Amino acid sequence: MNRLIQKITAAALALVILLSPCLTAAAAESKLTDIDKADTLLDISDIITYFSVDYQDSEVHMIEDMLAELLRRDPDLYQEMIDYMFSKTDRYSDFYSYEEYADGYTDGEPYVGVGISADPYYPFGLVIESLVEGGAAGEAGILPGDIVITVDGEDVELMPFYESVPLIRGKTGTTVTLEVLRPGSQKLLKFELERRPLPTSSVRYEYMGGGVGLITIEHFNYLDDIIAFIRIFESIPYDDGVKSVIIDLRGNPGGNVDVMYNMINYMMVDRMLLFSLTTGTYHEHYITDGIGLWQPNEIIILVDEYSASASEMMAGSLQMHGMATLVGTQTYGKGRCQFHLPIMTGVVVITVFDILMPDGSGYDEVGFTPDVVVGQEYAPYPVDHLSALDGSRAIKYGSVSKRVTALQERLAALRIYPGEVNGVYDEVTRWSLKVLQKYCGFDVTGDADVGTLKALAEIIDELSETEILIDRQLETAFEMAVEAAKAPRPRPLPKR
Repeated sequence: MNRLIQKITAAALALVILLSPCLTAAAAESKLTDIDKADTLLDISDIITYFSVDYQDSEVHMIEDMLAELLRRDPDLYQEMIDYMFSKTDRYSDFYSYEEYADGYTDGEPYVGVGISADPYYPFGLVIESLVEGGAAGEAGILPGDIVITVDGEDVELMPFYESVPLIRGKTGTTVTLEVLRPGSQKLLKFELERRPLPTSSVRYEYMGGGVGLITIEHFNYLDDIIAFIRIFESIPYDDGVKSVIIDLRGNPGGNVDVMYNMINYMMVDRMLLFSLTTGTYHEHYITDGIGLWQPNEIIILVDEYSASASEMMAGSLQMHGMATLVGTQTYGKGRCQFHLPIMTGVVVITVFDILMPDGSGYDEVGFTPDVVVGQEYAPYPVDHLSALDGSRAIKYGSVSKRVTALQERLAALRIYPGEVNGVYDEVTRWSLKVLQKYCGFDVTGDADVGTLKALAEIIDELSETEILIDRQLETAFEMAVEAAKAPRPRPLPKR
Protein backbone atom coordinates (compact mmCIF):
# COMPACT_ATOMS: atom_id res chain seq x y z
CA MET A 1 0.00 0.00 0.00
CA ASN A 2 2.97 2.37 -0.35
CA ARG A 3 1.53 3.91 -3.50
CA LEU A 4 -1.75 4.59 -1.73
CA ILE A 5 -0.11 6.02 1.38
CA GLN A 6 1.87 8.43 -0.73
CA LYS A 7 -1.20 9.63 -2.58
CA ILE A 8 -3.79 9.76 0.20
CA THR A 9 -2.98 12.27 2.92
CA ALA A 10 -5.00 13.46 5.87
CA ALA A 11 -5.65 16.80 4.16
CA ALA A 12 -6.99 15.20 1.01
CA LEU A 13 -9.01 12.38 2.54
CA ALA A 14 -12.76 13.14 2.70
CA LEU A 15 -16.09 11.45 2.28
CA VAL A 16 -17.77 12.89 -0.76
CA ILE A 17 -21.35 12.11 -1.59
CA LEU A 18 -21.72 14.14 -4.71
CA LEU A 19 -22.22 13.54 -8.42
CA SER A 20 -20.72 16.29 -10.52
CA PRO A 21 -22.57 16.73 -13.79
CA CYS A 22 -19.64 18.56 -15.36
CA LEU A 23 -17.06 15.75 -15.09
CA THR A 24 -17.68 12.77 -17.37
CA ALA A 25 -15.62 9.64 -17.61
CA ALA A 26 -15.15 10.06 -21.33
CA ALA A 27 -13.78 13.57 -20.94
CA ALA A 28 -11.27 12.47 -18.31
CA GLU A 29 -10.16 9.42 -20.29
CA SER A 30 -9.42 11.41 -23.42
CA LYS A 31 -6.67 13.31 -21.61
CA LEU A 32 -4.85 10.22 -20.23
CA THR A 33 -1.69 8.76 -21.72
CA ASP A 34 -1.04 5.01 -21.69
CA ILE A 35 1.21 5.48 -18.64
CA ASP A 36 -1.54 7.50 -16.92
CA LYS A 37 -4.03 4.72 -17.58
CA ALA A 38 -1.70 2.03 -16.20
CA ASP A 39 -1.00 4.16 -13.13
CA THR A 40 -4.70 4.78 -12.64
CA LEU A 41 -5.49 1.06 -12.79
CA LEU A 42 -2.95 0.36 -10.07
CA ASP A 43 -4.31 3.20 -7.91
CA ILE A 44 -7.91 2.00 -8.30
CA SER A 45 -6.83 -1.54 -7.41
CA ASP A 46 -5.01 -0.24 -4.30
CA ILE A 47 -8.03 1.78 -3.17
CA ILE A 48 -10.56 -0.99 -3.71
CA THR A 49 -8.31 -3.53 -2.01
CA TYR A 50 -7.71 -1.24 0.97
CA PHE A 51 -11.23 0.03 1.56
CA SER A 52 -13.52 -2.72 0.28
CA VAL A 53 -15.06 -4.99 2.92
CA ASP A 54 -14.95 -7.83 0.40
CA TYR A 55 -11.18 -7.48 -0.20
CA GLN A 56 -9.66 -6.21 3.02
CA ASP A 57 -9.22 -9.74 4.39
CA SER A 58 -8.05 -11.19 1.09
CA GLU A 59 -4.41 -12.21 0.57
CA VAL A 60 -4.79 -11.82 -3.19
CA HIS A 61 -4.40 -8.36 -4.65
CA MET A 62 -7.38 -7.34 -6.82
CA ILE A 63 -5.16 -6.72 -9.84
CA GLU A 64 -3.88 -10.29 -9.55
CA ASP A 65 -7.47 -11.58 -9.58
CA MET A 66 -8.21 -9.47 -12.63
CA LEU A 67 -5.13 -10.69 -14.49
CA ALA A 68 -5.80 -14.31 -13.55
CA GLU A 69 -9.32 -14.06 -14.94
CA LEU A 70 -8.08 -12.35 -18.09
CA LEU A 71 -5.46 -15.05 -18.67
CA ARG A 72 -8.02 -17.77 -17.96
CA ARG A 73 -10.12 -16.42 -20.82
CA ASP A 74 -7.15 -15.88 -23.16
CA PRO A 75 -4.00 -17.85 -22.15
CA ASP A 76 -2.02 -16.49 -25.13
CA LEU A 77 -1.99 -13.07 -23.48
CA TYR A 78 0.55 -14.34 -20.93
CA GLN A 79 3.41 -14.54 -23.41
CA GLU A 80 2.22 -11.41 -25.21
CA MET A 81 2.39 -9.42 -21.98
CA ILE A 82 5.87 -10.74 -21.18
CA ASP A 83 7.07 -9.97 -24.71
CA TYR A 84 5.60 -6.46 -24.51
CA MET A 85 7.24 -5.67 -21.17
CA PHE A 86 10.68 -6.81 -22.34
CA SER A 87 10.29 -4.98 -25.63
CA LYS A 88 10.56 -1.81 -23.54
CA THR A 89 14.01 -2.79 -22.22
CA ASP A 90 16.84 -3.88 -24.53
CA ARG A 91 17.77 -6.80 -26.77
CA TYR A 92 19.62 -8.64 -23.99
CA SER A 93 16.86 -8.69 -21.36
CA ASP A 94 14.32 -11.51 -21.28
CA PHE A 95 12.35 -13.93 -19.13
CA TYR A 96 12.99 -17.69 -19.15
CA SER A 97 11.13 -20.56 -17.59
CA TYR A 98 13.35 -22.70 -15.39
CA GLU A 99 13.41 -25.38 -18.11
CA GLU A 100 14.50 -22.86 -20.76
CA TYR A 101 17.10 -21.40 -18.41
CA ALA A 102 18.55 -24.84 -17.63
CA ASP A 103 18.90 -25.52 -21.37
CA GLY A 104 20.69 -22.24 -21.98
CA TYR A 105 22.80 -21.98 -18.83
CA THR A 106 24.56 -24.99 -17.31
CA ASP A 107 24.59 -25.01 -13.52
CA GLY A 108 28.31 -25.69 -13.15
CA GLU A 109 27.74 -28.45 -10.62
CA PRO A 110 30.32 -31.26 -10.73
CA TYR A 111 29.15 -34.32 -12.63
CA VAL A 112 29.75 -37.82 -11.34
CA GLY A 113 31.74 -40.09 -13.61
CA VAL A 114 35.14 -41.63 -14.32
CA GLY A 115 36.71 -38.69 -16.17
CA ILE A 116 36.56 -39.43 -19.90
CA SER A 117 35.47 -37.21 -22.78
CA ALA A 118 34.22 -38.85 -25.96
CA ASP A 119 35.18 -37.79 -29.48
CA PRO A 120 31.84 -36.55 -30.89
CA TYR A 121 32.96 -36.95 -34.51
CA TYR A 122 32.42 -40.71 -34.58
CA PRO A 123 28.86 -41.55 -35.73
CA PHE A 124 28.98 -44.80 -33.75
CA GLY A 125 31.17 -46.05 -30.95
CA LEU A 126 32.83 -44.32 -28.01
CA VAL A 127 36.40 -43.26 -28.74
CA ILE A 128 38.08 -41.47 -25.85
CA GLU A 129 39.18 -37.99 -26.91
CA SER A 130 40.59 -36.71 -23.61
CA LEU A 131 40.77 -37.45 -19.90
CA VAL A 132 39.52 -35.23 -17.08
CA GLU A 133 42.10 -34.37 -14.44
CA GLY A 134 41.27 -36.12 -11.18
CA GLY A 135 39.18 -38.82 -12.84
CA ALA A 136 39.62 -42.53 -12.18
CA ALA A 137 40.09 -43.31 -15.88
CA GLY A 138 43.32 -41.34 -16.21
CA GLU A 139 44.65 -42.71 -12.93
CA ALA A 140 43.95 -46.28 -14.03
CA GLY A 141 45.85 -45.90 -17.31
CA ILE A 142 43.10 -45.37 -19.91
CA LEU A 143 44.45 -43.34 -22.85
CA PRO A 144 43.06 -41.03 -25.52
CA GLY A 145 42.26 -43.13 -28.60
CA ASP A 146 41.03 -46.11 -26.57
CA ILE A 147 37.73 -47.52 -27.86
CA VAL A 148 35.15 -48.53 -25.26
CA ILE A 149 33.73 -51.96 -26.18
CA THR A 150 31.70 -52.92 -23.10
CA VAL A 151 30.31 -51.15 -20.02
CA ASP A 152 29.61 -53.53 -17.13
CA GLY A 153 29.44 -56.33 -19.67
CA GLU A 154 26.97 -54.53 -21.96
CA ASP A 155 28.10 -54.28 -25.59
CA VAL A 156 28.46 -50.61 -26.58
CA GLU A 157 30.90 -51.17 -29.45
CA LEU A 158 28.76 -49.42 -32.08
CA MET A 159 26.36 -47.56 -29.81
CA PRO A 160 26.19 -43.76 -30.36
CA PHE A 161 28.35 -42.16 -27.66
CA TYR A 162 25.45 -40.10 -26.28
CA GLU A 163 23.78 -43.41 -25.39
CA SER A 164 26.84 -45.13 -23.94
CA VAL A 165 28.18 -42.22 -21.86
CA PRO A 166 25.15 -42.22 -19.48
CA LEU A 167 25.86 -45.91 -18.78
CA ILE A 168 29.29 -44.96 -17.48
CA ARG A 169 28.02 -42.28 -15.13
CA GLY A 170 26.31 -43.11 -11.84
CA LYS A 171 26.30 -42.43 -8.13
CA THR A 172 29.39 -41.31 -6.24
CA GLY A 173 31.39 -44.21 -4.84
CA THR A 174 29.98 -46.87 -7.15
CA THR A 175 32.16 -48.66 -9.69
CA VAL A 176 31.89 -49.38 -13.39
CA THR A 177 33.92 -51.84 -15.46
CA LEU A 178 35.06 -50.83 -18.94
CA GLU A 179 36.64 -53.05 -21.58
CA VAL A 180 38.56 -51.05 -24.14
CA LEU A 181 40.26 -51.76 -27.43
CA ARG A 182 43.60 -49.99 -27.62
CA PRO A 183 45.47 -49.40 -30.89
CA GLY A 184 48.50 -51.70 -30.91
CA SER A 185 47.11 -54.07 -28.30
CA GLN A 186 46.21 -57.65 -29.17
CA LYS A 187 43.41 -58.02 -26.61
CA LEU A 188 40.78 -56.05 -24.74
CA LEU A 189 41.94 -54.21 -21.64
CA LYS A 190 39.68 -54.24 -18.56
CA PHE A 191 39.43 -51.39 -16.06
CA GLU A 192 37.32 -51.20 -12.91
CA LEU A 193 36.77 -47.53 -12.15
CA GLU A 194 35.23 -45.69 -9.24
CA ARG A 195 32.77 -42.90 -10.03
CA ARG A 196 33.46 -39.57 -8.32
CA PRO A 197 32.43 -35.91 -8.62
CA LEU A 198 34.45 -34.12 -11.28
CA PRO A 199 34.75 -30.44 -12.17
CA THR A 200 33.06 -28.96 -15.23
CA SER A 201 35.69 -26.45 -16.36
CA SER A 202 35.56 -25.02 -19.88
CA VAL A 203 39.31 -24.20 -19.90
CA ARG A 204 41.69 -26.41 -21.91
CA TYR A 205 45.44 -26.29 -22.55
CA GLU A 206 47.69 -27.58 -25.31
CA TYR A 207 51.42 -27.17 -25.79
CA MET A 208 51.94 -26.28 -29.45
CA GLY A 209 55.74 -26.41 -29.55
CA GLY A 210 58.19 -23.60 -30.18
CA GLY A 211 57.71 -22.21 -26.68
CA VAL A 212 54.01 -21.53 -27.30
CA GLY A 213 51.07 -22.60 -25.14
CA LEU A 214 47.43 -22.49 -26.28
CA ILE A 215 44.69 -21.86 -23.69
CA THR A 216 41.12 -22.24 -24.94
CA ILE A 217 38.31 -20.73 -22.87
CA GLU A 218 34.77 -21.65 -23.95
CA HIS A 219 33.01 -19.38 -21.43
CA PHE A 220 33.50 -17.63 -18.09
CA ASN A 221 31.01 -19.17 -15.71
CA TYR A 222 32.23 -20.99 -12.63
CA LEU A 223 34.83 -21.24 -9.90
CA ASP A 224 36.17 -24.37 -11.62
CA ASP A 225 37.03 -22.22 -14.65
CA ILE A 226 39.14 -19.90 -12.49
CA ILE A 227 40.91 -22.78 -10.76
CA ALA A 228 41.68 -24.54 -14.05
CA PHE A 229 43.00 -21.35 -15.63
CA ILE A 230 45.25 -20.49 -12.68
CA ARG A 231 46.70 -24.01 -12.58
CA ILE A 232 47.43 -23.91 -16.28
CA PHE A 233 48.83 -20.38 -16.42
CA GLU A 234 51.08 -20.83 -13.40
CA SER A 235 52.39 -24.23 -14.53
CA ILE A 236 53.09 -23.91 -18.25
CA PRO A 237 56.28 -21.83 -18.09
CA TYR A 238 57.81 -24.44 -15.79
CA ASP A 239 56.33 -27.61 -17.29
CA ASP A 240 56.66 -26.76 -21.01
CA GLY A 241 59.14 -23.86 -21.10
CA VAL A 242 56.47 -21.62 -22.59
CA LYS A 243 57.35 -18.00 -23.32
CA SER A 244 54.35 -16.96 -25.44
CA VAL A 245 50.66 -17.67 -24.79
CA ILE A 246 47.73 -17.80 -27.21
CA ILE A 247 44.29 -17.44 -25.62
CA ASP A 248 41.47 -18.63 -27.90
CA LEU A 249 38.22 -16.74 -27.17
CA ARG A 250 36.57 -17.48 -30.52
CA GLY A 251 32.96 -18.49 -30.03
CA ASN A 252 33.13 -17.50 -26.34
CA PRO A 253 29.78 -15.78 -25.55
CA GLY A 254 30.99 -14.38 -22.20
CA GLY A 255 29.60 -15.27 -18.79
CA ASN A 256 30.38 -14.19 -15.25
CA VAL A 257 32.37 -10.94 -15.13
CA ASP A 258 34.06 -11.83 -11.83
CA VAL A 259 35.28 -15.17 -13.23
CA MET A 260 36.85 -13.42 -16.21
CA TYR A 261 38.36 -10.69 -14.01
CA ASN A 262 40.03 -13.25 -11.74
CA MET A 263 41.65 -14.91 -14.74
CA ILE A 264 43.13 -11.61 -15.93
CA ASN A 265 44.17 -10.78 -12.38
CA TYR A 266 46.43 -13.85 -12.25
CA MET A 267 48.03 -12.86 -15.56
CA MET A 268 48.97 -9.27 -14.64
CA VAL A 269 52.12 -8.49 -12.69
CA ASP A 270 51.18 -4.79 -12.40
CA ARG A 271 48.16 -2.85 -11.13
CA MET A 272 45.94 -1.38 -13.85
CA LEU A 273 42.31 -0.45 -14.51
CA LEU A 274 40.74 -3.09 -16.74
CA PHE A 275 37.15 -1.91 -17.15
CA SER A 276 34.22 -0.34 -15.28
CA LEU A 277 30.56 -1.22 -14.87
CA THR A 278 28.31 1.83 -14.77
CA THR A 279 24.64 2.75 -14.51
CA GLY A 280 25.35 6.42 -15.19
CA THR A 281 25.52 7.37 -11.51
CA TYR A 282 27.14 4.24 -10.06
CA HIS A 283 30.58 3.05 -11.14
CA GLU A 284 32.36 -0.16 -10.18
CA HIS A 285 36.00 -0.25 -11.25
CA TYR A 286 37.91 -3.50 -11.82
CA ILE A 287 41.61 -3.00 -11.10
CA THR A 288 44.21 -5.76 -11.10
CA ASP A 289 46.09 -6.54 -7.90
CA GLY A 290 49.43 -7.22 -9.61
CA ILE A 291 49.57 -10.76 -8.24
CA GLY A 292 50.53 -12.45 -11.50
CA LEU A 293 53.30 -15.02 -11.21
CA TRP A 294 54.97 -14.36 -14.59
CA GLN A 295 54.68 -12.30 -17.74
CA PRO A 296 54.78 -13.95 -21.19
CA ASN A 297 56.84 -12.50 -24.02
CA GLU A 298 53.60 -12.20 -25.96
CA ILE A 299 49.92 -12.75 -25.26
CA ILE A 300 47.89 -13.25 -28.44
CA ILE A 301 44.11 -13.42 -28.15
CA LEU A 302 42.06 -15.04 -30.91
CA VAL A 303 38.62 -13.45 -31.42
CA ASP A 304 35.79 -13.63 -33.94
CA GLU A 305 32.26 -12.36 -34.48
CA TYR A 306 31.00 -14.76 -31.79
CA SER A 307 33.36 -13.44 -29.09
CA ALA A 308 31.00 -11.42 -26.89
CA SER A 309 30.46 -9.75 -23.53
CA ALA A 310 33.04 -10.91 -20.96
CA SER A 311 35.34 -12.32 -23.66
CA GLU A 312 35.33 -8.89 -25.32
CA MET A 313 36.08 -7.28 -21.94
CA MET A 314 39.16 -9.48 -21.56
CA ALA A 315 40.38 -8.97 -25.12
CA GLY A 316 39.58 -5.25 -25.30
CA SER A 317 41.07 -4.25 -21.96
CA LEU A 318 44.34 -6.11 -22.56
CA GLN A 319 44.53 -4.72 -26.09
CA MET A 320 44.09 -1.13 -24.85
CA HIS A 321 46.86 -1.58 -22.27
CA GLY A 322 49.19 -3.04 -24.90
CA MET A 323 49.28 -6.31 -22.97
CA ALA A 324 47.84 -8.47 -25.77
CA THR A 325 47.65 -8.57 -29.55
CA LEU A 326 44.25 -9.44 -31.00
CA VAL A 327 44.10 -11.72 -34.05
CA GLY A 328 40.96 -12.71 -35.99
CA THR A 329 37.84 -10.80 -36.96
CA GLN A 330 35.66 -8.04 -35.44
CA THR A 331 34.03 -9.09 -32.18
CA TYR A 332 30.27 -9.21 -31.53
CA GLY A 333 29.80 -5.92 -29.65
CA LYS A 334 27.88 -6.79 -26.46
CA GLY A 335 28.88 -4.01 -24.12
CA ARG A 336 26.12 -4.27 -21.52
CA CYS A 337 25.90 -6.45 -18.41
CA GLN A 338 22.90 -8.32 -16.97
CA PHE A 339 21.67 -9.61 -13.62
CA HIS A 340 19.96 -13.02 -13.50
CA LEU A 341 17.10 -12.83 -10.98
CA PRO A 342 15.09 -15.96 -10.08
CA ILE A 343 11.38 -15.47 -9.41
CA MET A 344 8.65 -17.98 -8.67
CA THR A 345 8.10 -19.18 -12.23
CA GLY A 346 11.44 -18.58 -13.91
CA VAL A 347 14.44 -16.28 -14.26
CA VAL A 348 14.47 -12.62 -15.28
CA VAL A 349 17.61 -11.59 -17.16
CA ILE A 350 17.72 -7.79 -17.02
CA THR A 351 20.34 -5.31 -18.23
CA VAL A 352 21.78 -3.25 -15.37
CA PHE A 353 25.23 -1.95 -16.37
CA ASP A 354 27.01 -0.43 -19.33
CA ILE A 355 30.62 -1.64 -19.73
CA LEU A 356 33.34 0.95 -20.13
CA MET A 357 36.91 0.29 -21.18
CA PRO A 358 39.99 1.80 -19.47
CA ASP A 359 39.74 4.93 -21.64
CA GLY A 360 36.08 5.41 -20.70
CA SER A 361 34.70 4.24 -24.06
CA GLY A 362 31.96 1.68 -24.59
CA TYR A 363 31.76 -0.96 -27.30
CA ASP A 364 28.10 -2.03 -27.39
CA GLU A 365 27.00 -2.77 -30.98
CA VAL A 366 30.56 -1.90 -32.08
CA GLY A 367 32.93 -4.59 -30.79
CA PHE A 368 36.71 -4.59 -31.06
CA THR A 369 38.85 -4.62 -34.19
CA PRO A 370 41.80 -7.05 -34.06
CA ASP A 371 45.33 -5.73 -34.45
CA VAL A 372 45.80 -8.38 -37.14
CA VAL A 373 42.61 -9.02 -39.11
CA VAL A 374 42.61 -12.58 -40.46
CA GLY A 375 39.66 -14.46 -41.90
CA GLN A 376 39.35 -18.21 -42.22
CA GLU A 377 40.04 -20.10 -45.45
CA TYR A 378 38.70 -23.24 -47.08
CA ALA A 379 40.67 -25.77 -49.08
CA PRO A 380 39.85 -29.01 -50.93
CA TYR A 381 39.39 -31.98 -48.63
CA PRO A 382 42.85 -33.60 -48.26
CA VAL A 383 42.42 -36.88 -50.12
CA ASP A 384 44.79 -36.33 -53.03
CA HIS A 385 47.70 -37.80 -51.05
CA LEU A 386 46.06 -41.20 -50.57
CA SER A 387 47.80 -44.30 -51.92
CA ALA A 388 46.10 -46.17 -54.75
CA LEU A 389 43.68 -48.88 -53.61
CA ASP A 390 42.44 -51.69 -55.82
CA GLY A 391 38.91 -52.36 -54.63
CA SER A 392 38.15 -55.21 -57.03
CA ARG A 393 39.03 -57.84 -54.44
CA ALA A 394 38.63 -58.20 -50.70
CA ILE A 395 41.34 -57.65 -48.12
CA LYS A 396 41.78 -60.39 -45.56
CA TYR A 397 41.81 -59.78 -41.82
CA GLY A 398 45.31 -60.18 -40.39
CA SER A 399 47.07 -59.34 -43.64
CA VAL A 400 49.98 -56.90 -43.84
CA SER A 401 50.28 -55.03 -47.12
CA LYS A 402 50.28 -51.72 -48.98
CA ARG A 403 46.59 -52.28 -49.70
CA VAL A 404 45.91 -52.28 -45.95
CA THR A 405 47.90 -49.05 -45.68
CA ALA A 406 45.73 -47.49 -48.42
CA LEU A 407 42.61 -48.74 -46.61
CA GLN A 408 43.71 -47.25 -43.29
CA GLU A 409 44.58 -43.96 -44.98
CA ARG A 410 41.01 -43.68 -46.26
CA LEU A 411 39.46 -44.58 -42.92
CA ALA A 412 41.71 -41.97 -41.27
CA ALA A 413 40.67 -39.37 -43.87
CA LEU A 414 37.08 -40.03 -42.78
CA ARG A 415 38.22 -39.60 -39.15
CA ILE A 416 36.86 -42.97 -38.12
CA TYR A 417 40.24 -44.64 -37.62
CA PRO A 418 41.93 -43.92 -34.24
CA GLY A 419 44.94 -46.15 -34.83
CA GLU A 420 48.28 -45.85 -36.56
CA VAL A 421 48.50 -46.21 -40.34
CA ASN A 422 50.89 -49.17 -40.35
CA GLY A 423 49.58 -51.56 -43.02
CA VAL A 424 48.42 -54.16 -40.45
CA TYR A 425 44.80 -55.29 -40.68
CA ASP A 426 44.26 -55.52 -36.92
CA GLU A 427 41.28 -55.23 -34.57
CA VAL A 428 41.24 -51.44 -34.66
CA THR A 429 41.10 -51.49 -38.47
CA ARG A 430 38.30 -54.03 -38.24
CA TRP A 431 36.42 -51.87 -35.73
CA SER A 432 36.68 -48.84 -38.04
CA LEU A 433 35.26 -50.91 -40.91
CA LYS A 434 32.32 -51.85 -38.65
CA VAL A 435 31.64 -48.16 -38.06
CA LEU A 436 31.72 -47.56 -41.82
CA GLN A 437 29.44 -50.52 -42.55
CA LYS A 438 26.89 -49.46 -39.94
CA TYR A 439 26.94 -45.92 -41.32
CA CYS A 440 26.33 -47.26 -44.84
CA GLY A 441 23.59 -49.65 -43.69
CA PHE A 442 25.57 -52.76 -44.59
CA ASP A 443 25.88 -55.99 -42.64
CA VAL A 444 28.34 -55.21 -39.83
CA THR A 445 31.14 -57.75 -40.19
CA GLY A 446 34.37 -55.76 -40.03
CA ASP A 447 35.45 -57.44 -43.26
CA ALA A 448 36.99 -55.41 -46.10
CA ASP A 449 34.82 -57.04 -48.74
CA VAL A 450 34.33 -55.67 -52.25
CA GLY A 451 31.04 -53.95 -51.39
CA THR A 452 32.57 -52.15 -48.41
CA LEU A 453 35.62 -51.08 -50.42
CA LYS A 454 33.37 -49.76 -53.20
CA ALA A 455 31.30 -47.74 -50.73
CA LEU A 456 34.50 -46.37 -49.20
CA ALA A 457 35.75 -45.31 -52.63
CA GLU A 458 32.47 -43.52 -53.37
CA ILE A 459 32.59 -41.60 -50.09
CA ILE A 460 36.19 -40.55 -50.76
CA ASP A 461 35.19 -39.36 -54.25
CA GLU A 462 32.41 -37.25 -52.71
CA LEU A 463 34.82 -35.79 -50.18
CA SER A 464 37.22 -34.78 -52.94
CA GLU A 465 34.51 -32.38 -54.17
CA THR A 466 34.12 -30.72 -50.76
CA GLU A 467 36.20 -28.25 -48.76
CA ILE A 468 37.44 -28.11 -45.18
CA LEU A 469 38.22 -25.18 -42.93
CA ILE A 470 41.83 -24.06 -42.71
CA ASP A 471 42.41 -22.27 -39.40
CA ARG A 472 44.48 -19.36 -40.71
CA GLN A 473 43.75 -17.38 -37.56
CA LEU A 474 45.47 -19.94 -35.33
CA GLU A 475 48.27 -20.40 -37.85
CA THR A 476 48.92 -16.64 -37.89
CA ALA A 477 48.83 -16.41 -34.10
CA PHE A 478 51.22 -19.36 -33.76
CA GLU A 479 53.75 -17.85 -36.16
CA MET A 480 53.68 -14.57 -34.21
CA ALA A 481 53.94 -16.37 -30.87
CA VAL A 482 56.90 -18.51 -31.99
CA GLU A 483 58.78 -15.43 -33.16
CA ALA A 484 58.11 -13.65 -29.84
CA ALA A 485 59.23 -16.74 -27.89
CA LYS A 486 62.70 -16.48 -29.41
CA ALA A 487 63.45 -13.39 -27.31
CA PRO A 488 64.60 -13.57 -23.67
CA ARG A 489 61.91 -13.44 -20.99
CA PRO A 490 60.95 -9.88 -19.96
CA ARG A 491 61.22 -10.98 -16.33
CA PRO A 492 62.92 -14.08 -14.92
CA LEU A 493 60.65 -16.82 -13.60
CA PRO A 494 60.44 -16.85 -9.81
CA LYS A 495 61.50 -20.02 -8.08
CA ARG A 496 58.66 -22.37 -7.20
